[in-house]
Amino acid sequence: MRIKISDATLTDEMAAFLRGEGCEVRRVDRDVLEVEAHPTLADEQARMELDLLLRFWRSMKPRVRLYTSD
Repeated sequence: MRIKISDATLTDEMAAFLRGEGCEVRRVDRDVLEVEAHPTLADEQARMELDLLLRFWRSMKPRVRLYTSD
């Protein structure tokens, strides 16, 4: 999944959070991350896991917008 963050200053923080949760993260641009959930999860489970992680992260940063694509 690609994630574009409306505040590029938070890109590294989000990457660290997702890595801490077992995700593989690659920075594509200053405000874009390529993220894969924990590799042991099936596709549907991985998507659900990422959705939950993003909701949690956004709850701590309510002014930030996230744009996702597969």
